[in-house]
Amino acid sequence: MTYILTEVADRERLANQARVISLGTWAASILLIAFALAPSIRSNAIAKAVLIFASCGMTAVSRATAGNLATHDRVLQDFRDISDNQRQQLIYEALAPKQLMKSAEATTAAELPASLPVHNLSHTISQTLKSTVMLGAPRAGKGYAIARAVQQLPANIDLWLIDPKDDPNESYYWSRIPVRQRARFDVTTLEPDAVTAKVTGLFEQFLLAPSSADRPKLLIVDECSPGLSKGMTPKAYKAFMGRLSTICSVGPSKGKFVWIMAQASTVEDLAMTSGNKASFRLCAVGHAKRTEKSWYSSLKRSMQIETPSAALTGYLQMLDGEWGYAAPFEVTRQSNEPEDSDRAAEAKREPSLSQQSREVLSYFSSRSREHVSLRQLTQASFARREGLTSQRSMMAALAPLLDAEKITETENGDYLLSDTVL
Repeated sequence: MTYILTEVADRERLANQARVISLGTWAASILLIAFALAPSIRSNAIAKAVLIFASCGMTAVSRATAGNLATHDRVLQDFRDISDNQRQQLIYEALAPKQLMKSAEATTAAELPASLPVHNLSHTISQTLKSTVMLGAPRAGKGYAIARAVQQLPANIDLWLIDPKDDPNESYYWSRIPVRQRARFDVTTLEPDAVTAKVTGLFEQFLLAPSSADRPKLLIVDECSPGLSKGMTPKAYKAFMGRLSTICSVGPSKGKFVWIMAQASTVEDLAMTSGNKASFRLCAVGHAKRTEKSWYSSLKRSMQIETPSAALTGYLQMLDGEWGYAAPFEVTRQSNEPEDSDRAAEAKREPSLSQQSREVLSYFSSRSREHVSLRQLTQASFARREGLTSQRSMMAALAPLLDAEKITETENGDYLLSDTVL
């Protein structure tokens, strides 16, 4: 915090100096022009030329100083935009434990804003399925809130995941999502082209998977910004976010939804516009009693959200609510959740297959060890007979077989008969 205050003070001093110099030199250049046009000087060509050249020099100095002033102002605005969570992290790194305890005790209730919108976001977003952007500073609890919401979702929702963090401590968050419908990777270890390939690969599968009002599908994108925004190529990231916005605009009627988690609080960081931003439900995640005023101010300025407002879904009871303070990022199994053995038994239960899915299974049974691509499947004779010549219809027939693990997908995107069926 001392570093931030010192830096801000220095920047403000330099900005004030630049402002004075810029205005002073600009005024001096005007005076020199006035002298050059005076009757006593006008007839003296040499003096007139000297005054005009001096005025041009003053104007150049004024413009250069104005450029420096703009730079200082941008830096000052960046410091003002730093969220309280980020400042708190700097405090943790700079201060001793006793100072931290003393600082925490010095906080008074009078400093907190009134009328905080506080409620359980996990329950809210799971009860009404809608495309959502969940915003929060680092370690604010975005993934935890989504994990709790996933646990409370109805069983008929088809879940998909893009997770560029691949944090092993958060693996249980996504246990309900089928493994083949997850793209988990460490974005810091991959090249942008590799990240783009993984993201677009799973996204294409998500788009091809069948969905309906009775069985909607939901794509969860963790760490969209800065994870994907910095990990993907800029062109690919912008195209990906544009397609997500399209899904959120027209997807509800077709049973397609997206949940996005991001640290950024600006539409530019999410490659959005003010128009497609309206297609999302906006959620702010943070501490229920230590409200970050500057972070809310940033939301209000960049997302045009008034706080408190109905557009802002809520404020998460994270560290001092029902989930406890000691382990705020731990997801524990609830008493009403099925045990692993029950899940295994349910997974082995024979699914009800359509005629088209049975034809696909019969085709693979005749080619027990053969890898078959999606394109080869659509060109097979049974595909023409059953009307499965498009990749979308073929994926719809494959989906129940993949869920039942009768068909497996290889790393290359091909399909083959599962060992359990052989």
